[in-house]
Amino acid sequence: MFNYIKCYLNSRQFSISLSNAQSKNYSQQNGIPQDDFNFWCKSPNLKTVQHFLQDTANNISKWSTLTGFKISSLKSQCIIFSNKRGQKHINIQLNDILIPNVNTIKILGVYFDKKINWLQHLKQLKISLSRSLNIMKMISHFTWEGDEETLIKIHRHLIRAKMDYGATIYQSAKSHHKRIIDSTINSSLRFAIGAFRSSPIESIRNLALEPPTELRHLEKSLLYAASITRNSGNPVNKYTTEITEYAKDPGIEFNAITKVQPFKFPPWAFNIDINLDLTKFKKVDTTPMIYKNHLNEILQDHKNANCYYTDASKSRKGVGIAITNHDLSIRFKLRESYSIYTAEAIEILNTVDHILLNHDHGNPHKSNLILSDSLSSLTSLKNSFNTTDIAKLILQKTSLAYQTGIKISLVWIPGHSGTVEFKVLEVYGLVI
Repeated sequence: MFNYIKCYLNSRQFSISLSNAQSKNYSQQNGIPQDDFNFWCKSPNLKTVQHFLQDTANNISKWSTLTGFKISSLKSQCIIFSNKRGQKHINIQLNDILIPNVNTIKILGVYFDKKINWLQHLKQLKISLSRSLNIMKMISHFTWEGDEETLIKIHRHLIRAKMDYGATIYQSAKSHHKRIIDSTINSSLRFAIGAFRSSPIESIRNLALEPPTELRHLEKSLLYAASITRNSGNPVNKYTTEITEYAKDPGIEFNAITKVQPFKFPPWAFNIDINLDLTKFKKVDTTPMIYKNHLNEILQDHKNANCYYTDASKSRKGVGIAITNHDLSIRFKLRESYSIYTAEAIEILNTVDHILLNHDHGNPHKSNLILSDSLSSLTSLKNSFNTTDIAKLILQKTSLAYQTGIKISLVWIPGHSGTVEFKVLEVYGLVI
């Protein structure tokens, strides 16, 4: 048996076949890929459901035979979601094998029961949390010399992470069902901070800096609803009405969330010149004069360019950005919730907008240079296949400018190193 397994794992190769074409052989390094597959049908008529599901199963069987994929009939299951009592079963066959009807099915680690009350999932979660609780109980003993900070981190990774997984969907469970896991979570926090059993759980959460479970799950639901709202074509949008209505009380505006916009140009067609040459020099080993000399060399390639210098800053007073050149000074104050990364990306976007707007009014400068100290934003722009929404807008607008004869280039400069003749306005003074 050992030799059989050894021969099976060693020197395995695979190839990819598409129609009549076949690729060369490659060495198998990560095992045989496996995944789950689900298909479903919704109808008040059970006979209609059975007809469509059986037709789909037959098509899958034919497709797997042609492509070489193998669908396991023995591992396949069928479940009917309905609140009706005495619901009849349906007979679906896959590869001439009858698929069994079950009352509970596990999909991506979440247990779905036929009435979708999440009781079975919460029971299984309780069992899983209890196993992790044994670890917390052991390492919280004084012989392990575990400090409070470390134990709280372990609690968050062992207990809280399991509780958070799937919380967005099992929040519809009844309150007394959700209380099944509360005792395990509370016990884990007690072990983490060394509290007595008689200690109030509110005080324990306060010491551990842990919000109540309901609030944490509400946060997860809000974040999920926000991500869904970004894609107006997502069919899940119609099920987020309740959470979006709740968000109106604290003033969260889901309508203000930036929508996902498809690229007007393919990522490989973006024409944007980004110069990161100055990143080769470390700040700790480089004087401002050296930076300035190397920057002057870069500027020699853009002699006739209209240079824009940008900066952003975040302080207790707020968030602000500034754009300046020879005869221009633009200042913006942003929302306090904006991160410095978002502010730096917005400053570049606003500069591009200004260039396009001025060109429409007869600006003679067709070559433009944006100097920014935001290395993260410029790096995101270079990675056009996986970038942020603001970076996508910048890429699309610079490509549009390129097609209309406007050239926009970007150069990274170290912040606050005296490398440029025009000092960018200190934004700390802009957000008073």
